[in-house]
Amino acid sequence: MKLSQFKHARISQTGNLISIIHEYKRYILIKIIDCKKQIFFHKKYYNITPSSIIKYFFVKDTLIVFYTKNSMYYLDSISLKNNKLLTQRIFKTDMPNCNLFYCTDYYAITSFEKDACTREYISRVYLFKPEKIECKKITELPGIIEQIFATSKKIYLNLINSHGLKKILVLDNQKNIYELIDDYNKLSLKILDANDKYLVCSGELFDETINFIIHNDSLNFFNLSFITNNQISYAKLYNDYLCIISNKGCNDEFYIVNLKDNSSHLISNIGTNIRCVSYKNNMMFYFQCTYNSLSYCSYNLCTGDKTLIWENKHHINSIMRVENINLSERTLEIMHFYNTGKSKGTIFYLHGGPSTHFKNEYNQVCDFLSSAGYDIICLNYRGSTGYGKDFQKQIDGNWGIKEIEDVIEITKKYSSSNNILLGESYGAFLCLHSILRNPKLWKKCCMLSPFLTPLSMYNNPDFANKNLIKPQLNSKINDCDFNHFKNIDCKILIVHGTNDSVIPISESEKIVEILEHNKKNMNSDFWFIKGNFKHSLNYQSEFHFFENILISFLTQ
Repeated sequence: MKLSQFKHARISQTGNLISIIHEYKRYILIKIIDCKKQIFFHKKYYNITPSSIIKYFFVKDTLIVFYTKNSMYYLDSISLKNNKLLTQRIFKTDMPNCNLFYCTDYYAITSFEKDACTREYISRVYLFKPEKIECKKITELPGIIEQIFATSKKIYLNLINSHGLKKILVLDNQKNIYELIDDYNKLSLKILDANDKYLVCSGELFDETINFIIHNDSLNFFNLSFITNNQISYAKLYNDYLCIISNKGCNDEFYIVNLKDNSSHLISNIGTNIRCVSYKNNMMFYFQCTYNSLSYCSYNLCTGDKTLIWENKHHINSIMRVENINLSERTLEIMHFYNTGKSKGTIFYLHGGPSTHFKNEYNQVCDFLSSAGYDIICLNYRGSTGYGKDFQKQIDGNWGIKEIEDVIEITKKYSSSNNILLGESYGAFLCLHSILRNPKLWKKCCMLSPFLTPLSMYNNPDFANKNLIKPQLNSKINDCDFNHFKNIDCKILIVHGTNDSVIPISESEKIVEILEHNKKNMNSDFWFIKGNFKHSLNYQSEFHFFENILISFLTQ
């Protein structure tokens, strides 16, 4: 992603302050830019690492930053006045596991730790008003508080109990705490948004997701399934209006709902929407992305008129189409990047996860590869999110079987004279076993941070999240015969970060040992490159490192 792509702007007609906070924080922590595009730095923040930021948001013309440093938590305000950055320390604490929530005229601060006797988590909630410079404890609860929403009358707490269920607790003005819904031992609830009139919730019962509205006065419920059956990823209330962003494959569905008459209007079903919607004077302001653009738009809640305020186009050397591909008894969705010049081949790109999916938004890897002259197919194989739980659960307990069938069938359907396989993380694991299953289909294969098998990961002493892998220990992929690598002519590139804490680099080293055992030669049949990065390529320098290696591999 380019720095110019992500712009998080105040909703202001005067535009006297625009903040650009780079989503992946590749260059610097914070840049504050006025309407003349003058850049101001504050050396106080140079030493804060990107991972130390917990959250940031605007309060009027002031940027609020909540971050951690040296086991302390800090809340600072940053404002731009007379071409100078002014910073003020609002709050600091050494309480463990803190989180912060802005509640209009005060802050709610949560902290949790394990009880020494019961070994259960205990959360504490504090209210902090900057003008009074006091932090007052208001309650202590069993579990971990995930989210807080405040209205003028009530505070809603989203809490995970010891059984993993999410509960909604209500704190009223009399400091009484009670459950929003009594006796729901098997229903997991979370809040999406709240105001004085309504509460927007999402519940899970027996693997079914239910999205609904609660009228605060009457406590009447109504189901949001009349609008969408897809997973709601964002909801934002404004008086009697509700904005909904639902997840539907490569493209989001973006609705506005009038809660007075329960009418809904589809605003967009192209591209993705940044989960940051603002309202002002019956106007809604939002960002919309596609693979080659970022636009900032407004929507008049009274008239239904849409206005494009500004648009930033990316000069990507391809045309992308989202295509639904019918295979035997299933349909898969791909993002197909057609190179505008003469194609050098087709790259089949597999995402990580598996619980993620490709979306219709800017992708730096696709931009780079299309500029290099390749067609690209981004495949949302079975197990990807965005297509319902049934689609996602098809690979449960049996990783690396159905997804590889999808990879092979899509490659055969779109085969060119130069098929290339590219995958990252879980996608790299699929790459490894795809070329093992069909060694003649691809000429080259690049794997970024791969692992050998679920069993290998589970037994790896450097791998921490064993509960994630445990359900996959009976997968058939664990019994594959790696001696078939003797029959592979496909050239292989393995790239792995030395600081990877998700998939240990020792997994790639195991793959190298297997390749060498099968008489494959380093630097002629395969290449193994180590990089000074973690699991993901978070910084521009890391992307350039990977791109230079990849283009050298593809063109040799």
